[in-house]
Amino acid sequence: MLTSAIELQDGENEVEAVDRVLREVASSDVRTDIDQLTRFRRNDGRVDLVRLLGFWRLRTLPTEFRRLERLTELDVTECGLIELPRDIGDIFPALARLCVRNNGLRELPHSIGRLRQLKSIEADINVISQLPDSVGDLHELERLNLSQNKLVTLPVALE
Repeated sequence: MLTSAIELQDGENEVEAVDRVLREVASSDVRTDIDQLTRFRRNDGRVDLVRLLGFWRLRTLPTEFRRLERLTELDVTECGLIELPRDIGDIFPALARLCVRNNGLRELPHSIGRLRQLKSIEADINVISQLPDSVGDLHELERLNLSQNKLVTLPVALE
């Protein structure tokens, strides 16, 4: 059951909307609807899921995301991302699902191997040409979707 979330649909300036919503999440305990944006927050302040859909000009995750250390699901489908934070494995230690479908990612950061609770990576429809060897350290990983990328080989741990 989804208990807390931020969902953003294309509309206003992407980076400003994300930053504003995350600041609101930190200071509000009520559910609000703002245009096409819906956010939920549990009383304990934990944000479990962030979903950004269709933010084609985002390019990278807003710095405000670094505050979401208890995040378990991150879905940034069709956001025009060209990179993920190099230290993503340190930023989101509780992450269980990462969905970066249909972006412009060329690689997954090496630190992704530190996401010990990660069960699902959906990174299809990108331009990823190789995976870091650290993907082999993801012992909880159950789903890895890399279709429609530019992969030629896989790390030895995945063969």
